[in-house]
Amino acid sequence: SRGGPPVIDRLEEHEAFLRAIFDAPADDTPRLVYADFLEEHGFPDRAALIRLECEYRRLVASDPSDPDRDRIPAIRPRLVAAQQWV
Repeated sequence: SRGGPPVIDRLEEHEAFLRAIFDAPADDTPRLVYADFLEEHGFPDRAALIRLECEYRRLVASDPSDPDRDRIPAIRPRLVAAQQWV
């Protein structure tokens, strides 16, 4: 048997994170906390995709001329392709 909480407990944790994200659509904090949770539980690619999306939203909102703004769309397809759930 694998260690850690039962699957149902993990499912409830995911649902709680998703509810927090849904309840605060303009706030990236719940997304970033969820990304940390995903990374800690063996999903580093999913966490990286969430962090990248948050960074891109921040760049677009704060400085449209930032050169990193062009870098992010180039990275995103590789992260999305790595995900079987997207």
